[in-house]
Amino acid sequence: MDPDAEIQFEFPNLIRQYKSGRIERFAFYVTNKIPAAADPETGVTSKDVVIDPETGVSVRLFLPKLGDTAPKKLPIYVYFHGGGFVMGSAFDPPSHHYLTHLVAKANVIAVSVDYRLAPEHPLPIAYEDSWAALKWVMSHAAGGGAESWLAEHGDFGAIFLDGCSAGGNIAHHMALRAGAAELGPGVRVRGLVLVHPYFLRREPYPSELVDKGLKEKIDGLWLLVCPGTVGMDDPLVNPLAEAAPSLKGLGCEKVLVCAAEKDGLKDSGRAYYEGVRRSGWGGELEWFESEGEGHAFHFMKMSCEKALELMERTVKFINGS
Repeated sequence: MDPDAEIQFEFPNLIRQYKSGRIERFAFYVTNKIPAAADPETGVTSKDVVIDPETGVSVRLFLPKLGDTAPKKLPIYVYFHGGGFVMGSAFDPPSHHYLTHLVAKANVIAVSVDYRLAPEHPLPIAYEDSWAALKWVMSHAAGGGAESWLAEHGDFGAIFLDGCSAGGNIAHHMALRAGAAELGPGVRVRGLVLVHPYFLRREPYPSELVDKGLKEKIDGLWLLVCPGTVGMDDPLVNPLAEAAPSLKGLGCEKVLVCAAEKDGLKDSGRAYYEGVRRSGWGGELEWFESEGEGHAFHFMKMSCEKALELMERTVKFINGS
């Protein structure tokens, strides 16, 4: 049989790998790209910056409407998109539209990270790209750095990390790295937002068993994106594994874990929340669950009641009210 036609692995509606190594990606809404622009509805302006010409790692910046008077310094919201580590970008329509509205509502500067995708760039490349982007953001804290939006308007004492699904996994690891690093004077990671984070373990959580075959698919996806993994108890995907760094080391002051009632990953998110609570980490810990909804629902129907509730909960978390 032709290895270029024989399927090695498939995650429906996401990715297909053939035995020849050829990859097909699906999901139109996260394979297309939307240009940066000024948004007439919200007044938010966006632009793209390549931060590493060698790797191609780049970010999309979002700046809210500033008004006529000199504005106060704005929180910096660093966002890591989802897509199972294999799909999506900082420039896809869901990420762009979501952040445009978040920036307008929360009055923040957003930095959406475009990391390289697996399996062509297997993990831990996405983590290294994301850390490079976060360090680039923080390099502007002392008044240096070439990006004027950050240098002139960013409050580096109020950095937030956020990610959905695989992006939530990345955001968690960035918070751990921030906790172990010297961030520099005036730099502080205030908060971490994990939305439907992609965490696994060897034994299935009950929510993974509701959808027949889900556990096999998400485990298979992990093996595809991280071929050097030790399995589902790899600390990269299981933050509660015996070999994982203590959650006490999260380098932020508060954490919001968001789940969806019908998401197969809901229980792993809850286990993470409980793990942080038990770890001795001393910050503020919050849980938010969207009833009746599934994984990453807020990207599919951004104007529905539950998506608006999730947006408002995130804005409240950022603004501290």
